[in-house]
Amino acid sequence: PLNAIMGFSEVIMNEMFGPVGIPQYVEYSTDIHNSGAHLLEIINEILDLSKIEAGKFELSEEDVDLNEVISAVDLLVKGRSDIKDITLETVVPDPPPRLYADKRAIKQMLLNLLSNAIKFTPQGGHIKLTGAIGADNKILLVVSDNSIGIDEDELAIVLSPFGQVDSPLA
Repeated sequence: PLNAIMGFSEVIMNEMFGPVGIPQYVEYSTDIHNSGAHLLEIINEILDLSKIEAGKFELSEEDVDLNEVISAVDLLVKGRSDIKDITLETVVPDPPPRLYADKRAIKQMLLNLLSNAIKFTPQGGHIKLTGAIGADNKILLVVSDNSIGIDEDELAIVLSPFGQVDSPLA
Protein backbone atom coordinates (compact mmCIF):
# COMPACT_ATOMS: atom_id res chain seq x y z
CA PRO A 1 0.00 0.00 0.00
CA LEU A 2 2.81 2.44 0.79
CA ASN A 3 4.40 1.86 -2.61
CA ALA A 4 1.05 2.62 -4.26
CA ILE A 5 0.65 5.84 -2.25
CA MET A 6 4.14 6.97 -3.15
CA GLY A 7 3.79 5.90 -6.80
CA PHE A 8 0.43 7.54 -7.44
CA SER A 9 1.43 10.72 -5.61
CA GLU A 10 4.57 10.86 -7.75
CA VAL A 11 2.46 10.52 -10.92
CA ILE A 12 0.34 13.49 -9.81
CA MET A 13 3.35 15.45 -8.53
CA ASN A 14 5.14 15.10 -11.89
CA GLU A 15 1.89 15.53 -13.86
CA MET A 16 2.78 12.47 -15.93
CA PHE A 17 -0.64 12.25 -17.57
CA GLY A 18 -0.99 15.98 -18.15
CA PRO A 19 -1.46 19.14 -16.13
CA VAL A 20 -3.37 18.79 -12.89
CA GLY A 21 -4.82 22.27 -13.31
CA ILE A 22 -4.63 23.44 -9.72
CA PRO A 23 -1.08 24.03 -8.45
CA GLN A 24 -2.10 23.35 -4.86
CA TYR A 25 -2.93 19.74 -5.79
CA VAL A 26 0.62 19.28 -7.07
CA GLU A 27 1.89 20.71 -3.78
CA TYR A 28 -0.38 18.32 -1.82
CA SER A 29 0.81 15.34 -3.85
CA THR A 30 4.41 16.37 -3.10
CA ASP A 31 3.54 16.47 0.61
CA ILE A 32 1.87 13.04 0.36
CA HIS A 33 4.91 11.63 -1.43
CA ASN A 34 7.33 13.12 1.12
CA SER A 35 5.21 11.84 4.01
CA GLY A 36 5.10 8.39 2.44
CA ALA A 37 8.86 8.44 2.03
CA HIS A 38 9.19 9.43 5.67
CA LEU A 39 6.82 6.65 6.76
CA LEU A 40 8.95 4.19 4.81
CA GLU A 41 12.00 5.54 6.65
CA ILE A 42 10.22 5.03 10.01
CA ILE A 43 9.40 1.44 9.09
CA ASN A 44 13.04 0.94 8.16
CA GLU A 45 14.02 2.52 11.49
CA ILE A 46 11.87 0.01 13.37
CA LEU A 47 13.55 -2.77 11.44
CA ASP A 48 16.91 -1.19 12.28
CA LEU A 49 16.03 -1.23 15.99
CA SER A 50 15.51 -4.97 15.69
CA LYS A 51 18.93 -5.23 14.05
CA ILE A 52 20.49 -3.13 16.83
CA GLU A 53 19.01 -5.39 19.49
CA ALA A 54 20.35 -8.41 17.60
CA GLY A 55 23.78 -6.76 17.23
CA LYS A 56 23.52 -6.71 13.42
CA PHE A 57 22.98 -2.99 12.64
CA GLU A 58 25.25 -1.40 10.06
CA LEU A 59 25.44 2.33 9.41
CA SER A 60 24.94 3.52 5.85
CA GLU A 61 27.35 6.42 5.97
CA GLU A 62 27.57 8.97 3.19
CA ASP A 63 28.41 12.62 2.59
CA VAL A 64 25.37 14.46 3.99
CA ASP A 65 24.19 17.94 3.03
CA LEU A 66 23.07 19.37 6.37
CA ASN A 67 20.77 21.97 4.78
CA GLU A 68 19.00 19.25 2.80
CA VAL A 69 18.36 17.16 5.92
CA ILE A 70 17.20 20.17 7.95
CA SER A 71 14.87 21.31 5.14
CA ALA A 72 13.32 17.83 4.88
CA VAL A 73 12.74 17.64 8.64
CA ASP A 74 11.41 21.19 8.75
CA LEU A 75 8.85 20.32 6.07
CA LEU A 76 7.69 17.29 8.07
CA VAL A 77 7.12 19.22 11.32
CA LYS A 78 5.88 22.50 9.84
CA GLY A 79 2.20 21.57 10.02
CA ARG A 80 2.38 20.76 13.73
CA SER A 81 4.35 23.92 14.54
CA ASP A 82 1.95 26.07 12.51
CA ILE A 83 -1.05 24.71 14.43
CA LYS A 84 0.54 25.89 17.70
CA ASP A 85 1.84 29.12 16.14
CA ILE A 86 5.40 28.10 17.03
CA THR A 87 8.27 29.83 15.26
CA LEU A 88 10.87 27.43 13.89
CA GLU A 89 14.25 29.10 13.42
CA THR A 90 17.17 27.43 11.68
CA VAL A 91 20.72 28.71 12.00
CA VAL A 92 23.36 27.04 9.86
CA PRO A 93 26.63 28.67 8.78
CA ASP A 94 27.13 29.53 5.13
CA PRO A 95 28.47 27.37 3.62
CA PRO A 96 26.88 24.67 5.77
CA PRO A 97 29.12 22.08 7.36
CA ARG A 98 29.20 18.77 5.52
CA LEU A 99 29.13 15.63 7.53
CA TYR A 100 29.80 11.99 6.87
CA ALA A 101 27.01 10.10 8.59
CA ASP A 102 23.97 7.90 8.19
CA LYS A 103 21.56 10.40 6.61
CA ARG A 104 18.43 8.55 7.69
CA ALA A 105 19.65 8.31 11.29
CA ILE A 106 20.47 12.04 11.41
CA LYS A 107 17.08 12.90 9.91
CA GLN A 108 15.24 10.65 12.39
CA MET A 109 17.19 12.06 15.32
CA LEU A 110 16.34 15.66 14.35
CA LEU A 111 12.72 14.73 13.67
CA ASN A 112 12.42 13.15 17.13
CA LEU A 113 14.00 16.16 18.84
CA LEU A 114 11.87 18.70 16.95
CA SER A 115 8.68 16.69 17.46
CA ASN A 116 9.30 16.62 21.21
CA ALA A 117 10.13 20.33 21.21
CA ILE A 118 6.85 21.10 19.40
CA LYS A 119 4.90 18.83 21.76
CA PHE A 120 6.13 20.60 24.89
CA THR A 121 6.58 24.17 23.62
CA PRO A 122 3.65 26.41 24.52
CA GLN A 123 1.39 28.11 21.98
CA GLY A 124 3.26 30.95 20.27
CA GLY A 125 6.63 29.58 21.40
CA HIS A 126 9.99 29.46 19.69
CA ILE A 127 12.21 26.55 18.63
CA LYS A 128 15.71 26.96 17.26
CA LEU A 129 17.70 24.34 15.35
CA THR A 130 21.38 25.22 15.12
CA GLY A 131 24.01 23.47 13.05
CA ALA A 132 27.55 24.55 13.82
CA ILE A 133 31.15 23.47 13.85
CA GLY A 134 32.41 23.14 17.41
CA ALA A 135 35.73 22.36 19.03
CA ASP A 136 37.98 19.89 17.20
CA ASN A 137 35.89 20.45 14.03
CA LYS A 138 33.02 18.41 15.47
CA ILE A 139 29.59 19.18 14.07
CA LEU A 140 27.02 20.28 16.61
CA LEU A 141 23.28 19.93 16.07
CA VAL A 142 21.37 21.73 18.80
CA VAL A 143 17.61 21.98 19.29
CA SER A 144 16.61 24.60 21.84
CA ASP A 145 13.15 25.82 22.79
CA ASN A 146 11.17 27.65 25.44
CA SER A 147 9.26 24.57 26.58
CA ILE A 148 8.75 23.29 30.11
CA GLY A 149 12.22 21.68 30.18
CA ILE A 150 13.42 18.58 31.98
CA ASP A 151 14.24 18.42 35.67
CA GLU A 152 17.92 17.68 36.24
CA ASP A 153 17.13 14.59 38.33
CA GLU A 154 15.13 13.14 35.40
CA LEU A 155 17.86 13.56 32.76
CA ALA A 156 19.27 10.06 33.31
CA ILE A 157 15.82 8.56 32.65
CA VAL A 158 15.25 10.63 29.50
CA LEU A 159 18.68 9.79 28.10
CA SER A 160 18.30 6.03 28.64
CA PRO A 161 17.01 3.86 25.77
CA PHE A 162 13.23 4.33 25.52
CA GLY A 163 13.30 6.44 28.70
CA GLN A 164 10.32 8.67 29.29
CA VAL A 165 9.35 10.91 32.16
CA ASP A 166 5.75 11.17 33.34
CA SER A 167 4.50 14.73 33.19
CA PRO A 168 1.16 16.51 33.40
CA LEU A 169 1.47 17.15 29.63
CA ALA A 170 1.84 13.44 28.76
